[in-house]
Amino acid sequence: MKDTILTLLSEKFPSIAPERLEGVAQSLSDQHPDMHQVQALVSKLTLEQLSSFLTPTPVATEIPSKEQPSLTENSEVPTVAPIPVSSQNTASLTRLVEQSVLKAITAFEQRLSHFERQQSEQQRLQQLQQVLSSCQDDTFRQQSLKDFSRMHFASPEDFSQYLSGKQSDVLSANQALSNRSLAQNHAPLFAREPKSGISPSVTLFIEQQQAENLPLRGKKL
Repeated sequence: MKDTILTLLSEKFPSIAPERLEGVAQSLSDQHPDMHQVQALVSKLTLEQLSSFLTPTPVATEIPSKEQPSLTENSEVPTVAPIPVSSQNTASLTRLVEQSVLKAITAFEQRLSHFERQQSEQQRLQQLQQVLSSCQDDTFRQQSLKDFSRMHFASPEDFSQYLSGKQSDVLSANQALSNRSLAQNHAPLFAREPKSGISPSVTLFIEQQQAENLPLRGKKL
């Protein structure tokens, strides 16, 4: 993993010598991140952030020529050991990795939560539309959909109770609409007023005689 991290860092910061990036790559590798975490961190890492973690460039000190020792075949060329990354820098780098990973996870969780919330709202709207499909009162149906867009349900149980209540409301709305329709189509029946000066019993007798086509006869004395 160290070599992979070093390669990514070298590609991101080509102006920095790879040997100066080895300490950073080793520190990152010690955190045992996965490939996605490494790529996310390197992509967000800036040169300013990286500068405090770099291994300083060795500075060669020139020795005056008159004091320079002569090199023989058995003489060893002095080497300058790289300065290791300090524990303070390692701790800072660890915090940087943790913060980067935490931000990536938080952003992913927020996107997932938003997607799940949208899916839940869409499913609930479809269930409500199915209940309202049997409603004959268009005004009631449109108002129910308008109110639903402003509602919030704390739990699935709350929505189930709301849906059950809405089913009862649809039945009541249909019955009320039916009653209004009957009242408009059928005028009330009233008894016909008797002819002026004639009692109802006499009027009924006359109508019966006319129906039977019989002559009117009075009572015999």
